[in-house]
Amino acid sequence: MNIAPSYWEKSRWLMPADVLVVGAGLAGLWTAYEIKRRSPKTRVLMLERSAIPTGASTRNAGFACFGSPSELLHDATIMGESAMLGVVEMRYKGIQKILQTFGETAIGFEPCGGYECFENWPLDYADQLALLNKLLQPVAGNANSFSIANDQLAGFGMQGFAGMVASKAEGALHSGMYVSALSKLVASMGIDILYGEEVLGYEQYGNKFSVATSTHQFEATQIVLATNAYLPALAPSLHVKPARGQVLVTQPIPGLTLRGTFHFDEGFYYWRHLEDNRILLGGARNADIAAEETTEIKTSGTIQTALETFLIRHFPQHFNAQNMQQQVALRWAGLMAMSETKLPIVQQVEPGIWAMMCCNGMGVALTPIMAEKLAEQVLTNT
Repeated sequence: MNIAPSYWEKSRWLMPADVLVVGAGLAGLWTAYEIKRRSPKTRVLMLERSAIPTGASTRNAGFACFGSPSELLHDATIMGESAMLGVVEMRYKGIQKILQTFGETAIGFEPCGGYECFENWPLDYADQLALLNKLLQPVAGNANSFSIANDQLAGFGMQGFAGMVASKAEGALHSGMYVSALSKLVASMGIDILYGEEVLGYEQYGNKFSVATSTHQFEATQIVLATNAYLPALAPSLHVKPARGQVLVTQPIPGLTLRGTFHFDEGFYYWRHLEDNRILLGGARNADIAAEETTEIKTSGTIQTALETFLIRHFPQHFNAQNMQQQVALRWAGLMAMSETKLPIVQQVEPGIWAMMCCNGMGVALTPIMAEKLAEQVLTNT
């Protein structure tokens, strides 16, 4: 129900915006930041449907993700070697930009390194790693981005794996602290973020847009759509495939020696330690791909059972079928957006309407760099 605005509201929060950003998750926040940083006089307004941005930004696993070698090798077959390297470079630069902007403490960052685990060690994997390292050297400035680390498996308390590869380029962060710090930074620049304003649609009149929410009417010269898996609701022409990501977090585990971010099965399973000796485990989407192409933010028995089975197999000293329900403290789901090519997309939808989309599960690292490209396009269009 629309509410008639007061004089004070109309002359402060409801003033016409030069750029209206829909969605206050990582994509929207970084885009607003880059536009305002480059053009301080531009009036940027952000609208967020929820009290907390609840798509992927605060519901992910908190990986500052460089990528696992199997995933990168697979991506090269899908998008081509050059495009794969371009995406990895964006991730690498994105992580560096996050740290340069906030430091480690404000976002709970841990330079713990990343690992990929294998139940069956690929026959020619050492040769594949050598080739991948050579390709990645110009991107990461490191001739040894990935190294075999089988000797560390036992120390992490994991069982049922035949081998492991390590990367120093990856780390972990606290997603809530990260989004909070970025929100405060954006607000400090004079950008208003209005929560509880779900955008229902927009109409163009002349060279302006009228944007309707459940409570107010806004006016903007340009609109940036940064609503992730919900994008088709506002721009049906966009080919965005939702992908639900499910997570569980265990109770604190006395004596847990696990430290780092871990990947398995080309990234379909991912896990890490939390600071209070819990294990966060997510993924298993490939146990029921079709059912996970949804915008429903709820967990499912199929995926949660697959995650539980994973814990029992690889951490049998802590988990079994009898104690599993007592050992799990939290379960949740978040929403990713996928592209057919696995390439992240910055796109003009129509004159004056822009979209950032399809981070393919890597939004933490990709959005800071994607926002630079999008901000440049938006400001060039003014």
